[in-house]
Amino acid sequence: IKVIHKENGGVSSARNAGLDIAKGEYIGFVDSDDWIEKDMFEVLYKMLIENKVEISCCDFFVFNKRENKYIPSLDNTKNGVLSFNEILNEDRGYSGFIWNKLYSKNLIKDIRFDEKLIFGEDYQFMIDTFIKAQNIAFCEETKYYYYLNLNSVTKQKKFKKEYLEHVLFFDRLIEYCNKNKLKIGYKKYKKRQLMWLTYFLSLISLSQPIRNKDSLKTLLKYARKNLICFLFGNFSVRLKMFLLLSCINFNLTSSLYRFILKLKIIK
Repeated sequence: IKVIHKENGGVSSARNAGLDIAKGEYIGFVDSDDWIEKDMFEVLYKMLIENKVEISCCDFFVFNKRENKYIPSLDNTKNGVLSFNEILNEDRGYSGFIWNKLYSKNLIKDIRFDEKLIFGEDYQFMIDTFIKAQNIAFCEETKYYYYLNLNSVTKQKKFKKEYLEHVLFFDRLIEYCNKNKLKIGYKKYKKRQLMWLTYFLSLISLSQPIRNKDSLKTLLKYARKNLICFLFGNFSVRLKMFLLLSCINFNLTSSLYRFILKLKIIK
């Protein structure tokens, strides 16, 4: 066991510090408030060897604070080996978390976490490794227990300019799916991008006066570029109206949005 004492630079900085000194042939990650079954890495290691791949993955539980218990993930993971294209084109997603997996160190020797990101760094690291590995072994056994952090970005009420990178990141996946004719993957990740785009616009609209004008300009540019896709896509009427009105007049839309929220709070 090696203990690293370093200035707090965020989760990506800590993980990179660990990767820089790791000597073993395989790499795994466990977040500080989570826990694992004692045989998780044994199971994942056997899957790597038996399937001759460089990444293996197991299913996981998520802690539901409202019910005060762990519940199954929505991944519905099945035993087997899938290519990266098959994973992208599945009509159900394998989550972008890094901690329910085991990686060959040789695979990720030149891959590191982007320390500038404060959101979505797991997903970007996973995509880099999946593209390089091409084939990934999956195990339906549940071995990881994830404690959902209620202070995560999805619970935040303030927009940070670093969040913009998460929207831009989806361009990479969308372009890859389009190039490889992965129609399901293209629709899936385009929808995710638009959902995050709308959520971040709603966060910006809550701030008074409106800040992050450069980020707002970029988000609205994306919104207008994808407006037809959004309006005819599988989204709620409420989201469609919010995005449409935001593209027409964001200041008026944000005022209306805050007014509606205030009415709900009063009620």
